[in-house]
Amino acid sequence: MSDNTKHLAKKCVKDAGPCLALCVAGAAVALLAVLGPFDVLRSASSLHVCMALAGAMMTGGVLDLVFWVFDPFGWKNEG
Repeated sequence: MSDNTKHLAKKCVKDAGPCLALCVAGAAVALLAVLGPFDVLRSASSLHVCMALAGAMMTGGVLDLVFWVFDPFGWKNEG
């Protein structure tokens, strides 16, 4: 690979890393709530709270990925 391609790949991984980590953490919370060994998490109210938290984490990660990494509005170049 050329140096420019390597630099671009490193930059993308560096910028997207936290976004993807947030998505993976949200999925882990959802799986733990549904499949985990904790009976307390399987009650209806706890399950709703855990699933809402997981959905918010995954949505936040995806929005960060779209608006920070891909920068559709050019916000990184301002200021």
